[in-house]
Amino acid sequence: MRTPALRRARVVLAAALAVGLAVPGMTISTARADSASDSSVTVRGSGSFAGLSVSVDRTQQLGHQVVDVSWKGLGQSDTQNQSGPTDYLQIMQCWSDPSLQQVSTDADRDTLRDQCYFGAFGSTYAGNASSVPGGYYASASAYLRKVVKPTLVGFKPGATSDEDKAANARALQAQHDAWALDLHGSQEANDGFVPFKPVSGTAYDGSGNSDVDNPWFDQQITNEIDYAPSAVDGTGSMPFEVQTGLENSSLGCGQARASGVVPKCWIAVVPRGVPTSRTDGAQSPFAWSVWKNAMFIPLDFSSLSSSCARSATKTSITGSPLLAAAASSWTSSLCSSTGRSYSYLSTADLIRESSVTSAKDPGLQAVTRSVPGAPSDTVYAPVAVASLSIVFLIDRYYSDLYFDADGGVQGTPQDQLDHNGELVTQLKLTPRLVAKLLTQSYRGSMPPSRLDVRSADDPQHDDPNLKGARLGLLDDPEFTALNPDLAALDYQHQYSLTNLVVPFGRANEYGELWQWVLADPSARAFLSGQPDEHGMKVNPAFKNALQARDDFPKPDPWCADVDTRPAVPPLCGIDYNKYAANLEAAAIAAAKGDPKRGTFNPVDNFRADFFSGFGSAPRDLVGRRAELVLTDTVSAARFGLRSAQLLNAHGDFVAPDAHSLQAAVDGMDTDDNGVLVPDPSTAVAGAYPLTVPQYVATVPSRITPEEGDAYADLLQYSAFHGQEQGPSVGQLPEGYLPLTQELKSEAVVAAEEIRDEAGVAPDPTSTPTPTPSSTVTRTASPTPAPQSTSRAVTPAPSSSPASTAVAGVAAKPSPSVTADPPASTTVSATTPSAAPTVSTSPTSSATASPSPSHTLATSARPSSPASHPGTPFHPSGGTGSSPVVSGSRATPTPSGKPTSLQSPVPTATATPQPEVQLVSATTPATKVGGIRFALFICLLVALLAGTTSQALRRVPARRR
Repeated sequence: MRTPALRRARVVLAAALAVGLAVPGMTISTARADSASDSSVTVRGSGSFAGLSVSVDRTQQLGHQVVDVSWKGLGQSDTQNQSGPTDYLQIMQCWSDPSLQQVSTDADRDTLRDQCYFGAFGSTYAGNASSVPGGYYASASAYLRKVVKPTLVGFKPGATSDEDKAANARALQAQHDAWALDLHGSQEANDGFVPFKPVSGTAYDGSGNSDVDNPWFDQQITNEIDYAPSAVDGTGSMPFEVQTGLENSSLGCGQARASGVVPKCWIAVVPRGVPTSRTDGAQSPFAWSVWKNAMFIPLDFSSLSSSCARSATKTSITGSPLLAAAASSWTSSLCSSTGRSYSYLSTADLIRESSVTSAKDPGLQAVTRSVPGAPSDTVYAPVAVASLSIVFLIDRYYSDLYFDADGGVQGTPQDQLDHNGELVTQLKLTPRLVAKLLTQSYRGSMPPSRLDVRSADDPQHDDPNLKGARLGLLDDPEFTALNPDLAALDYQHQYSLTNLVVPFGRANEYGELWQWVLADPSARAFLSGQPDEHGMKVNPAFKNALQARDDFPKPDPWCADVDTRPAVPPLCGIDYNKYAANLEAAAIAAAKGDPKRGTFNPVDNFRADFFSGFGSAPRDLVGRRAELVLTDTVSAARFGLRSAQLLNAHGDFVAPDAHSLQAAVDGMDTDDNGVLVPDPSTAVAGAYPLTVPQYVATVPSRITPEEGDAYADLLQYSAFHGQEQGPSVGQLPEGYLPLTQELKSEAVVAAEEIRDEAGVAPDPTSTPTPTPSSTVTRTASPTPAPQSTSRAVTPAPSSSPASTAVAGVAAKPSPSVTADPPASTTVSATTPSAAPTVSTSPTSSATASPSPSHTLATSARPSSPASHPGTPFHPSGGTGSSPVVSGSRATPTPSGKPTSLQSPVPTATATPQPEVQLVSATTPATKVGGIRFALFICLLVALLAGTTSQALRRVPARRR
């Protein structure tokens, strides 16, 4: 229990730790050999590609992630060559028996040729010539597994003379020899198709319908890069997704087979030079004349099998998805000797906060803020700093001419045409631009029939606010003024950059994005209905939506008729621009070029008068990708995505990195519990506005001593070894900011407090910690805000975690913001069948039922009050309908168009974290200078002498 004497002792101890950690004579020994952090590999070409070198930035301890493939020594790609595109690479992932450690002979290359995952887009290219990458003269055959039969040269049809017949025989033999050489031992069955052999199962030989009879290839799964172009100087770079056996079972990387053998995996890079003929340009990469030049980089994947034995003793931790990667790394490192197993499960904020406020064992909950209504003896420990991030994956795709923002036709500058196919590396966004994306205010964010200017006689859209609506970002002068080099991107991209892919459901961290938007005067004015400088206004469904939210509603009721058959419902906005399941899923979609857009295909989505749901639009192909999603910095780093630069309150455009996150942390105030409180309205130079510190919380008096030891061990590890950043197990993954020395010391003190007070009843005579006031005068920030008036924050009741207002947060100078009042909740055992039912069971997955009644683990249906077409959207957060909730956030009963229940509901699947065991908790070794060590010990002895007697009187006998 925390007495004043013990509190004073711990405060001094924290200060001593902070000083000790900072001085040269007292260091924590955390150095370790790390092969993964420097595991780049460079290989060189041969023959006609002897000057080519290809590098992969990471090849060791891989998981499902993106690596960077870069190269130099190739020519500039040319898409205008009439024999086919020139000077590009084709990249794929392969498997082999682990006995193959180096590809050095033709036999090695031949072995890998039918064990590489490539060719999934064949039917797409064959059915739509304009979709083939590489320009007008590119052939779909260059991206398939089928080897093109060589041209018959010198053959004379209808030959009658013996001489001509002999010449024809020689021509046929020459064709056969060239055909056999290109096949290089492969069977000539099925007209030269090079089969694909999976790590286990039946090989696919190309017979039958490639879309139906091929059990392995899937356009949504494949990681192949069909066309990776080179710049003017012959260099290039391409993010490449490496897949484990969980993502692609046909490769099985990192996954032991039934025999216990783990396959060896590779990246294969096939260089393509200047074709000498149309046949040469159309040749498959698996033709031996092409494949003989392939370059191979070996990959080492972390084992997918847990190294910890299962045991009856398991310590569960629940928390935010933002902390999942770090928690998985730490717990996996603490798993070898004590028999204790850790597991981490991402759950909804309501479940975690309810666990802390209930009278039961709260466990250890990862949180991003102080829990409203928590007991006075709740302990908070900082563990890491993360942030939200708006990321992009945009290929430069220019035509000779383009339409400018005013509708005029302009010629594309040659210096931009020279960079066709390269990735965009910088993007700037303001709060108002993000507000436009979040509020369905661009015309292109809605189904196709609404891509044109909405007609005035449409009763649903006769609001004059929509007359000045722009098609998308590239059609918006505000965006092109900030990003002038993107103004000439091909018009097709304008249909892509119209919407921000966001996760569905509610989360406290989502509120940080809205707070940043609402803190900007121009964004608030836009949301209130005022037009921007070019006449564009907010979608009227969002007008006056000036309250802080923790979700992303899509209330516009517009639906487009896509088929005349009565069984096919209209395509509505919520189905046209889909939600991602979570932040990580959004990053994966962007890395794959998945636009998360719904579509209707009469063949795929309609069978015998039965509508099977709207399908997903095909992936954007390399060279024409234009993805913009909301994710977190850890997922962005893992999947190789670039973060947009956001305008902060100081007037700086800042991308998330170690410096900008640290600047944000330095500018934060703490609440009455000592928890850092993000406030994007704080004007701090260089601060990233979406920075979110991560804490864990528990109530020691309500946990067992065994749990206290387990939680303390984990916190001590995370505060020391766990703050060493790197890719290895046990380290802090890239994308997090390590804790400062001060925050580390707070974590250590909290760990010991949890260990010491676990199971100890609180002192009934102690004064409870008062609930912090909702309006607090803030101390001076590092950089004063431009205004001096305080902001009044109206808090939600403690029972409603939906509010993003945090008690005790110091008021920042900005316009007035009122927190979203909570929707009423009804907990009932009987739920009307027409209303969604939400279960608070912390399961690891959620499955949506096709029936009108859905039972989901957290919030499988977009839980914003107006996520359903036809449901009136109230800026205050309500809908006027009766919400039905079973122990979770209020989800409204759908009303309005009956098609909203017929439309597919997004289904969340939480990735279960590996169950691991704890290694005996070891405090990191310290090396202390003699004088500092003596002073440090004297300080501790003095503190203990002054507090021991009182502490022992209050501690039960079991701890004496």
